[in-house]
Amino acid sequence: VQAWVKSGLLSGWKTAGGHRRITRESIEKMLCEREVSAGSSLPTAANKLLIIDDDPKLILLYEMTIKNWSLPLTIITAQDGFEGLVQIGQVQPFFIITDLMMSAMDGFEMLRSLEKSGTFDDVQIVAVTFLDDEEIEVRGGIPEKVEVLGKPVPFDRLEVMIRKALSERMITSQCQD
Repeated sequence: VQAWVKSGLLSGWKTAGGHRRITRESIEKMLCEREVSAGSSLPTAANKLLIIDDDPKLILLYEMTIKNWSLPLTIITAQDGFEGLVQIGQVQPFFIITDLMMSAMDGFEMLRSLEKSGTFDDVQIVAVTFLDDEEIEVRGGIPEKVEVLGKPVPFDRLEVMIRKALSERMITSQCQD
């Protein structure tokens, strides 16, 4: 317990007499986090992942690959930025994967609209693109919050990101202070 307090895992203090006192809230939070990491999860319907890309074959590849990860997710798709914004408003995904170069409304315009709307904060967004940093800046850039991954899609890295976001989501929803 002393090591947990020193490491910050538990919130506590030392009395004048040298005894440790630990807050009840920090113990409850630690127990809840351990329960979540042991296998509790949110219902699949609550975990909506949105894929926005104008290439139907790539969307199919995303869907097949992500389904093989056996995560409690519902996958929703959109063909361009406009349809993506509509889906974001309707389904409120916790994670978005988007291309930047699409017909109709591209990812740049969609991301700018999202940023202006204020609904941007609670969603993790990953842009997957062939464009390099310089080309992205020439096109007006993207919000700092958006992580950029290059193509071909690095599915191993994407899986780590989705698992982490899902884990954080479960801990937050199940371990409310």
